[in-house]
Amino acid sequence: MKQISFFLLFSLLVSCNNKPDLSSLKLVLDEKIEIPFNGEIYQALSMYHDFNLAGDLVVYDHSTDELQLYNLPEKTIVKKVKIEREGPNGISSNINTAFLHNNQFHVIGNDAFYILDPNGIMVKKITYVSIKEKLGINPIKRINPIRGAWDKTTGEIYLKYLPRNSHDDQFQFMSKFTELVRFDPISETGELIRIPTPEGLIKDGQGHYFTLTPMLSIANNKIVFMWSVFPEVYVYDLKTKNILEITCVPDGFSKIPPFPYKNYTTTSPYYYRKEGTTFSNISYDPKNERIYRMHLNYFNDQLKGSQKISVISLKGECLTPETPENSGFSLANYDGELFIIQKDIPDENALRINKYTFVRK
Repeated sequence: MKQISFFLLFSLLVSCNNKPDLSSLKLVLDEKIEIPFNGEIYQALSMYHDFNLAGDLVVYDHSTDELQLYNLPEKTIVKKVKIEREGPNGISSNINTAFLHNNQFHVIGNDAFYILDPNGIMVKKITYVSIKEKLGINPIKRINPIRGAWDKTTGEIYLKYLPRNSHDDQFQFMSKFTELVRFDPISETGELIRIPTPEGLIKDGQGHYFTLTPMLSIANNKIVFMWSVFPEVYVYDLKTKNILEITCVPDGFSKIPPFPYKNYTTTSPYYYRKEGTTFSNISYDPKNERIYRMHLNYFNDQLKGSQKISVISLKGECLTPETPENSGFSLANYDGELFIIQKDIPDENALRINKYTFVRK
């Protein structure tokens, strides 16, 4: 009897650890979530949304210059905090990312990292100049907070570390290393991480692409990153220092060609993505070991269709599912579920989010 029980327990453990193949799953709309906005017009930009591990969603509304805190499980707006621009609590720079960690607002600005209490009172301000001093890294290079990321478990922030002048190499090739500043704002310690740039991306004379800084998503000691014009996704393990490369080419993919440095101007025919595929969003789901990615296709200066989703497993599987009622423009994951923040809002007095789940076909 003991042998049978042990065998059953072993079988259960094995079956639980074997995640189903993506090919056996389909994506379905599980729930439409609408969070009332207290009678006011909701118009925050997509790039300013981020969940924490408790389901708290922080939105920075650029139109009202305030942080809005929503609780997703309760479907309520918890509070709104007006950003002060002057005085002891003032944030003078633009805001790139904001999130809630340990019941405090963490804000990545253009010039510094800020921690605010739940009422918007300044707890700490750490300039990027001081971060370079604390870590003893090259002061000539600059910390670029655009597309900065954070580890939802530890609260550590990850910021790009770039040459002072990106025009020096005339955008003809990528650096051999992608450098990230990893920093704990509580202990004020960190390190410079140098991730080898995949060899296939280091090509002399390849010309200028729109963004040579990667998109990041971090969880469970893994840095998931990619560039907006390439279909490859990379997973860097902070413990082993190994890099996993996954090529996931979505249906209808068209590579945006580079253009010569001499045409580096806002009038370039490709600056506005005249034609081709651009990836706009990436989110790593550590619970299911999946990567969610969003992309757009352009044709003759026009957006072709709506945003599309790719789902990528760490085993190398790639799925481009249909997303029912997908008019979204930003994706995130929380507790193993996929959420798409919607663009077409029938009731502009509410924040609308579609929750998707996977079921077996």
